[in-house]
Amino acid sequence: MKTLEIKLPDEIFGVLSTIAVQKDKFVADAIREKLEREKAKNLKQILTEGYKATAREDLALTKDFETADLENL
Repeated sequence: MKTLEIKLPDEIFGVLSTIAVQKDKFVADAIREKLEREKAKNLKQILTEGYKATAREDLALTKDFETADLENL
């Protein structure tokens, strides 16, 4: 475990002091949640870029197999 010294605005520290018994755990959990959201956001961006990059190819494949898809209807 590492130690990190941080400075917080007085109003944030005041609220933190009133709601969290273990300030270090509260802050670590908040950072963990933020990192997970950022990771999910980055993954979404990567997937979106990938879908956009292959969109033309995917559409061409869909058109190539369009008649086969409709054969059994």
